[in-house]
Amino acid sequence: MKKYFLFLFAVMISHSGYSQEMLGIANSNYAGVSGMHLNPSSIVDSRLKMDVNLFTFGISFDNDYLYIPKEELTAFGFKGISDAISDKKYLEYDTVNNKNLTVAASFRGPSVAFRVKDNYFAVLTTIRSVHSISDLHYSIAKFAYEDTNLHYKPQQDILFHTGPFSIGDMLWGEIGVSYGREILSKEKNYLKGAITVKRLYGYASSYMMTDNIDYEVREDTVLSVLVFNDTKVNYGHSCNE
Repeated sequence: MKKYFLFLFAVMISHSGYSQEMLGIANSNYAGVSGMHLNPSSIVDSRLKMDVNLFTFGISFDNDYLYIPKEELTAFGFKGISDAISDKKYLEYDTVNNKNLTVAASFRGPSVAFRVKDNYFAVLTTIRSVHSISDLHYSIAKFAYEDTNLHYKPQQDILFHTGPFSIGDMLWGEIGVSYGREILSKEKNYLKGAITVKRLYGYASSYMMTDNIDYEVREDTVLSVLVFNDTKVNYGHSCNE
C-alpha cells in the first residue's frame, strides 16, 4: 500500500510546466466544450451544432523519477496502471539528478457551446488545480522510494546539500463566457477566432522555497535521526473560505 501511494505522489506532483488534459479529444473537430481550454476558437466551425457538458474530470501528470515499463501497460483502461502500481511493476531512474514531478487536474462542471447563425457562443465552469515540485534533491526522492525509508543504509551518515528547490500548489475555479466566428473563408485561406472572458475564484494555494538544506540521517538503535544544518526555508499559504 505504501508503494501505491508513493507512486501516486510521484505522478501527481510536478515537472516545471503545466500540462493540458485530454489532448486526444481536445484537438478533435468534435471536441466542443472539451477543446476550449486548449483553444477557444475550436468551437468555430465545430461539427457539433450544440455541445452540453454535465461534468468531466481530467488529470495529466509527468515526472522524471518513476516509470512503468511499456510492456506492463495495456492499450486501454486505467485499471492496468492501477494494477501495475499495486504490484510494484514500476521502476526508478536511479540517478543523482534532481527530480521534477507534475500534476494538473480539472473538474469541468455544467458547460454549453452552441451556434447562432455565423456566431458561436459558450459558457464554461471549471475547477482546476496544479501541484508542483521542482529540482527535488535525489536523496529525498530515494528515501521516499525505498521500503526502509530513512533506514535506507546506503544514504545514512552522509551530509547532503540539496541546493535550491521549490514546492507549490494552487486550487481555483473559473466561470467563462466565449464568443467566436469565422474571420476569413476563401478557397485557399481560412481564419477563425474566438475570445474567452473568465472570472477566477482563488480557493487555496501554498508554496515552499529554499536555497539549500543541509541534512544527514543517522541510524540509532531504534530510530533514524534526521539532523538539519544551515537550513533556511520560506513558506506561505492562503485559503479563501
